Amino acid sequence: MFKAGWMVLVPPRVGFFDLAPLGLPVSAGAAVGIVLLLAAPACGPIDTRKVLKGAPGQIVVSLLRSSLRIR
Repeated sequence: MFKAGWMVLVPPRVGFFDLAPLGLPVSAGAAVGIVLLLAAPACGPIDTRKVLKGAPGQIVVSLLRSSLRIR
């Protein structure tokens, strides 16, 4: 899960901070992200029950709290 988080955080950082000095627009990085999102279904379905059972309890509680907007 931690490694997956880095895969989500690094591309926007590269798109916003590293491409600008190279003279590339942010939309170029966004286009790459769109292509990756469109290609994601080719990887197959994710068994969310298996993922939730393998996740630490605090992460699951935090996720459910934020999705249900319980404060």
